Amino acid sequence: LVYRAVDGFDECNKGQPRRIIFFHDGLLEGEYEGVGKDEIEDIKGAIDDIWHDKKLDVGKLELTFIVIERHHVRFFPRSKDEADRSGNCHAGFIANTNGVSNPALLSVSGPVAV
Repeated sequence: LVYRAVDGFDECNKGQPRRIIFFHDGLLEGEYEGVGKDEIEDIKGAIDDIWHDKKLDVGKLELTFIVIERHHVRFFPRSKDEADRSGNCHAGFIANTNGVSNPALLSVSGPVAV
């Protein structure tokens, strides 16, 4: 998912993003050591793969990984088409200045910028 999102950003914007902010809720403190670190390594691995596959010589993007145990932050889709059946954003959504999207639900030729 990260590889597709970063690759899609490049296709739409003719360049790599400068940063990714990964927001993870529901990860308990005891799970961070295993699950959280594994996810961070997977994200970094996808970034390394893109830089290697595209033979990029620019500095890699910054990664911010935010873990929230409980939160009251809500992201609201702009339309029912961008929401799941409960009205929430789909898992894996991307929030940006163009709205809310999900690279897993978009065609490779048209993902939005992250």
